[in-house]
Formats: sequence, structure tokens, C-alpha cells
Amino acid sequence: MTALAISGHAAPHGELLVVTLGELRLGLLLGDVEEIVRAVAISALPKAPPITEGIIDVRGRIVPVVNLRVRFGQPPRAVCLDDHFVLARAGGRTIALRADGPARLARYDADALCDARLIAEAEHVAGIATLPDGIVAITDLVAVLSEAEARALDEAICEAVHVRAETA
Repeated sequence: MTALAISGHAAPHGELLVVTLGELRLGLLLGDVEEIVRAVAISALPKAPPITEGIIDVRGRIVPVVNLRVRFGQPPRAVCLDDHFVLARAGGRTIALRADGPARLARYDADALCDARLIAEAEHVAGIATLPDGIVAITDLVAVLSEAEARALDEAICEAVHVRAETA
């Protein structure tokens, strides 16, 4: 197994927030996670890229909900009462990621990481961590949205905010 420096850090260990999407287990670097909130209704966001489920209001802040199911080839699923949104930093923006059920913290050691390039279609994965209870794909939050998707999302949010302000 090849050691991997995630996010430019060659730390001997780190912490992940492990979430599930169906049978898929994804890890988010704990430093990127802002908070976990209970799932709420998602408002539509016209003209947003398909990776976006819509937007939610978190204490007056509009946060786009990014559909990791689309990105990782999982079947669609409606929001359930047991779902949670993980608010995380993806580059310069906060996004909400829907997780199936509760998330958990996990600690990894650098020697338990392998390079994501060792697996096929790993463009949204920063690395693979081997944990005592199995493997976890560490999500590259910066790569979750392409540049074109990020631009389209910004435009859709600006338009939605502008329309909302006009109708208020």
C-alpha cells in the first residue's frame, strides 16, 4: 500500500467523517466538515447543474445540496426523515451533502491510506483508507463540482436570490 498525503498534508494520522450512500462508504476529511444537520425539504433550484438537488436554508444562509449519488453512480433516493445533511467546505463554498442515516467519526493512520489512482474512475476520490471495519473512499470535495458546474451553480443561486428579493 502506498502512503498518500491528502490535502497536501503528510500527517501520521487524521480523522474522517464516514457517511454512507447505500452500500458505498465515503470519508470526508474532518477539517472540511462544518456541521451535520437533520434533513429538511430541499427547495428546487432552476437552471442548476444536475449534480445539484436544490438548496436549503441553514439559519438564513442558502446552501446548495450536492447529490453525491449522481457523482458516484448510486441510484436516486428521496429524502427520508433519517437522512442528514453534512455541511462541508468544497473549495471556496459551503455545500450540503445528503447522507443515508447517521455519520460517524473514524481515525486513520497514514500507512492505512492508498492512492486513489490505483482504482478506476477515481476523479472524485482523494484516497482510500483502510479502517478496522472496512475501506472508505475519501471524497475530494474540491473535485466534486467541475468548474462548469460551479459556475452554473453560482448563476442559478444568484438568479434565485434575485427572484426571491423581487417577490419579497
